[in-house]
Amino acid sequence: MSLVPIAFAILAILVVYRILRTHNTLKDVPGPTPSNWFLGYVYDLSPKPVGTLYREWSRTFGQTYKLRGPLGVPELVVGDPKGATHILNSPSFQRNYSDRVALEEFFGDGVFNAEGEHHKRQRAVLNTAFSPSNVREVAHVLFDLAERLTQEWEEEIRQAGPSGILSEITSKMQRVAIDAISMTTFSYTLSEDPQIPALIAKIADVPASTLTLIAESLVDAFPILYKVPSPMRDWTVLLRTELGKIADRIWKENEKSDGGGAMHSKLLDAMGSSKMITGEPMDRDTAIANMCAVIFAGYETTANILAECLYELAQKPSIQDKLRTELNTFVDTTGREPTYDDLTGDALPYLDAVSREAMRTKAVLLTVTRAAVASDTIPLHFPVTSTGATHVVVEPGQLVHVPVRDGIHVDSVIWGPDAEEFRPERWLEGDSALPEMVKMIRAPGHLLTFGDGPKTCLGRYFAMAEFKIVISTIIRRFRIEDVEEKYDFYRQTSNTIKPRIRGREHEAPQLNLRVKLVEEM
Repeated sequence: MSLVPIAFAILAILVVYRILRTHNTLKDVPGPTPSNWFLGYVYDLSPKPVGTLYREWSRTFGQTYKLRGPLGVPELVVGDPKGATHILNSPSFQRNYSDRVALEEFFGDGVFNAEGEHHKRQRAVLNTAFSPSNVREVAHVLFDLAERLTQEWEEEIRQAGPSGILSEITSKMQRVAIDAISMTTFSYTLSEDPQIPALIAKIADVPASTLTLIAESLVDAFPILYKVPSPMRDWTVLLRTELGKIADRIWKENEKSDGGGAMHSKLLDAMGSSKMITGEPMDRDTAIANMCAVIFAGYETTANILAECLYELAQKPSIQDKLRTELNTFVDTTGREPTYDDLTGDALPYLDAVSREAMRTKAVLLTVTRAAVASDTIPLHFPVTSTGATHVVVEPGQLVHVPVRDGIHVDSVIWGPDAEEFRPERWLEGDSALPEMVKMIRAPGHLLTFGDGPKTCLGRYFAMAEFKIVISTIIRRFRIEDVEEKYDFYRQTSNTIKPRIRGREHEAPQLNLRVKLVEEM
């Protein structure tokens, strides 16, 4: 007997069970009707640039509403700051099972798919690698990488003339970001490796086509399908294998050396010392899984925000000029270049404001997704529009999304009428001057860019330092100008966000901006 009919019969039974189990869930919560029942709201969301549908849905249905996911299963969206804080800090909510299976299947059993005590132990180890003191210690690597980029641009511009050069920004920022994370965490220059950057690009740059959406929907509904052979799975297995070779070599080299040199292995050092921190050694496979996770978390996210910030500054030269003036004034007044402590402290308030505004409006996270593991009541500040209720009751298994980039971060009810505008000045008067609704976001800096609660991004200090060092170095030396092409930003299947030229969306992600020397303006 053929196995194909049996497989389809089992799949049909699972589909029916999934629908029956959830058909009454959230029945009193309003929400849009998807145009495709099988794929659900992702079918409508995928072809749209970021910054469109989530905002439209919140304007129509309020801060808390319901979406129909694959196979019509209801998923809750909570763009309410009080509700979001509860979800991200409550033990009743964890990463949903399909995401955990995917993370483990693709990257191994690391901190990003761990829960409970296993997660706490791994966080305790990895936090030491990204502590503020360790970030300060490796900051010279970040300065060197930013300087290398500016020297390359300067040479290209001197050859091209005062009109400057047209530079593809995303690839430049990606190289800086991948070397920043690899050189400081495990003593390796990944941009010079012939294979690993290509593997990462294959995994991260898959566009969300109808076929990939179907695949995503099926594996989200039935995580066992993640184990089916696929090119994506093959690429991630190969990535783990290649990183494992690097880790093995570096571990052996570290044992022979005194830890000197220009690069550092903070992550490997921390994992190698895990027994001293938690009482348990970290095995090699878990260490490799954490290396993969840290590369993705620290590479794509920072590179994307850097590129998008430069795009924003190119369109708003007055902000660029104001930032350049602050940096130059600091150098003229102090007689020295800004240090790590200057850039990350209080010495340059407008740089800090630009950085915080970039993290608010250019967050890579579209949503933070959690699943209820116990019955829970989510408190709300804004009542549900259909019932007036100031809470939502959820049952175990319920998927809950906290919309970040196009939700809480740009909601005019929370931030005021200019919420969607890139305006650094909103941060200059201090937290006390922010709208009261903003203060309800209890995450660091009142932003969810790095998440909140026990799963707050462990590399947030590193990411902010890297962002400020790179942006300040570029803006002091160059004027970044917009070009004729218009860009929209799209979600990829890896949940990264990439720029595409409007009208030429079929082309590879790219962001071209004109770069000129400041002295020649």
